[in-house]
Amino acid sequence: MTTRSTIRTRLLLPLVFVLAAVSCGGPGDGPGSAARDARRHEGPSLLLVTLDTVRADRLGCYGRPQAMTPTIDRLAARGTVLPLVSAPTPVTLPSHATILTGSYPPGHGVRSNGVFTLAEDRHTLAEMLTDAGYRTGAFVSAFVLDRRFGLDQGFQTYDDRMPDRDPLARFGFMAERRADVTCDRLIHWLEEGEAGDDPARPFFAWLHLFDPHQDYVPPEPYTADSASASYDGEIAWSDFQLGRVLAVLRRQGRLDDTLVVVTADHGQCLGEHGEDTHGLFVYEAATRVPLVLHLPGTVPAGGISGEAAHLADLVPTFLDLLGLKAAAGGAGPDVEQVQGRSLVAGLGGDGDASGPGSLIYMETWHPRYNYGWSESTALVKGSRKYIEAPIPELYDLDADPAELDNLLQRGDDGWGGEGETMASELHRMTRELGGAGAPAAGSGATDEETRGKLLALGYVTGGSPGPITGPAPDAKEMVHLEEKLFLGATLIQLERYEEALDVYLEVLAQSPGGHNVQFKTGFLLQLLGRDDEAEEHYLAALEYYPDSEESLYNLGVISLRREQYPEALERLRRAVNLAPDNALFLLDYGEALYRSGYTDKSVSAFRHAAELDPSLERAHFNLGLASTHKGDAATAETALLRALELNPDYAEAHYALASCLHALGRGSEAAGHWRRYLELDPQGPYAETATARLVAVQ
Repeated sequence: MTTRSTIRTRLLLPLVFVLAAVSCGGPGDGPGSAARDARRHEGPSLLLVTLDTVRADRLGCYGRPQAMTPTIDRLAARGTVLPLVSAPTPVTLPSHATILTGSYPPGHGVRSNGVFTLAEDRHTLAEMLTDAGYRTGAFVSAFVLDRRFGLDQGFQTYDDRMPDRDPLARFGFMAERRADVTCDRLIHWLEEGEAGDDPARPFFAWLHLFDPHQDYVPPEPYTADSASASYDGEIAWSDFQLGRVLAVLRRQGRLDDTLVVVTADHGQCLGEHGEDTHGLFVYEAATRVPLVLHLPGTVPAGGISGEAAHLADLVPTFLDLLGLKAAAGGAGPDVEQVQGRSLVAGLGGDGDASGPGSLIYMETWHPRYNYGWSESTALVKGSRKYIEAPIPELYDLDADPAELDNLLQRGDDGWGGEGETMASELHRMTRELGGAGAPAAGSGATDEETRGKLLALGYVTGGSPGPITGPAPDAKEMVHLEEKLFLGATLIQLERYEEALDVYLEVLAQSPGGHNVQFKTGFLLQLLGRDDEAEEHYLAALEYYPDSEESLYNLGVISLRREQYPEALERLRRAVNLAPDNALFLLDYGEALYRSGYTDKSVSAFRHAAELDPSLERAHFNLGLASTHKGDAATAETALLRALELNPDYAEAHYALASCLHALGRGSEAAGHWRRYLELDPQGPYAETATARLVAVQ
């Protein structure tokens, strides 16, 4: 990990190497100067590239000789590298919320994945640049950044379409798309433009590449035998795809008039401190990220800024470099939300790691929300880093960049006083960052598919989080369970549910569990038909999130199975109120209404479910049944025909449609459906009745 005292020696050699490479052709070569001059008064365009889960020290321009990142290295050689950049949190959604708003998690209110949505009153960079006349588009590669989490605010185009997936994907094992697909979408946007669009109009494009996130499965020729080498291969693949995008801008003559920024949302521990991935800790391996700025004539070429920086500083820096500083300089609530500071004054210089930006805040609430383990917050001041957790930590990053020597555990060496001082500063900073104007917790995802995708990524699911307080185990003492949690998720993917359940029960025997583990345990038990035990775990999950619509929904399904309809109605009503656009929730809520005697309301629920998801055959079937009960034969016939169109072998739908047609006096048509029912389910519950009615109409 790069330290403040080794910035020059670690970075000088790679930059000399890539400068030689640039002379043979690199970003910005070829035509473009004239086009730049022609529209300079409108300001440069902006291409923001966020590489998910990329440590700074895995790039060539950050001193890794074996790195295969020529595209980023060329940008670095012709631009400025910032070696001391920190992410606010090692978690994707809240870190990107910081990148796009310029405020820290306590300020923008997004503290973890899945259970938070960026509030509508947060002013994003896309909104600022759209207001300034920019064409704006976002192209993201993972479901965790889906538009429903609020980061689409201000983007005229928000491309978050993930590949189609099979039914097992309710656990979201493919909730991402490869870099080549996402880059294809961005390239199409850059080349095609919009009808009547001015080709000189500046653009803001955000490109998010998820490939370096685990699992590591890089395509040829980047495949490797080890996890570490495969991680590098994913980064190399992403670098290659970024090169394709830059080639388009070069061909269009726009590259030299585009501020190209390459950064990451967080790093990856890769086994350091016992964590293979990220999210549990705020150590440098998970929070030190790259930042490369490239804009010829504005950003110094070959620059290395030694100033400590934070991803919250990006928005004011971008506005400064784009000539829109005034947009953030007036009065008003939008400006108050920006908590970062412009880095422009220090670009290209040595800077000072203990300068005005040296108070760096970090946090992770991922362990609390997922596993019931304690959150951590941290403050970096110069070379000192204080981490507040049940077992507090203090490190000298210059002398101990790997954070192995906790100074607070040295005994009576005087470090306790320094730790107390930094703790006070951290508490003050936390209060200030989350002070007036900070939003309340946002609501989370609103459908079953959302929950499943986040579960697969190891992220918590549920509704708006309630306050989570009280003592919890230190994640440092629980990290040994992480491997078991990943094993459990893998076993679910392989449909080895009983083995997966054993793993989660073993984890719960050693740990409080949190919402994620309690929910998964309940789901597995429910899947295996052990509803009573499943109910206990869903109720435990609700202690963490009283508004977890997924837990409430599954509890409602259990009540339906027990024919406890008043209880089912209440649980499912709460789930639907939290997720009114969830077709599956509405479908089972409609069944609870129907079983409780509220036929008219059930028809409305079934119809809404069918409108939300026209492919949901059971919604059409239930609409047909309820409409038949209501005496609306026309609606019943249409709905049942649609159910059979979706599934021609839907035995119960054939029986129901036959009954509907018979009531309409169309016996011959009804006979065909009774026959089909008997073919499909000759021993079914309605076989005797179908046989009798078939005889009667013949």
